Amino acid sequence: MYGKLIRIGRVFLDVTTQKEKEEEFKQLAFYDDLTELPNRKLLEIQLLSLKKQIRKRL
Repeated sequence: MYGKLIRIGRVFLDVTTQKEKEEEFKQLAFYDDLTELPNRKLLEIQLLSLKKQIRKRL
């Protein structure tokens, strides 16, 4: 009806390096280089998230 299946192919992609770079970027964006403490941007994101959670409960 639809034709004959000739072959099935597979594609594998190693994303390990990409994931490592993403984590490195997160570290640079949200933590101080010297102290490794969370910075203001991370605090802002966390506070907004908490605010949303509180609003959902009300």
